[in-house]
Amino acid sequence: MVPGRDRSNKEIASLLGVREPTVKKHVRHILEKLGLQDRLQAGLFLARNPLLLKP
Repeated sequence: MVPGRDRSNKEIASLLGVREPTVKKHVRHILEKLGLQDRLQAGLFLARNPLLLKP
């Protein structure tokens, strides 16, 4: 399962048992580290790098 796939921050927070601002903060930090601007770019990045989704 990919927590963010087609889910809102609120839904992800509920799944992970954290607050929505925590999810927003983590998403922002992940995007910054990858040099991406939004979730669309993150989706494209993962589509081009599928090994990152495997355990």
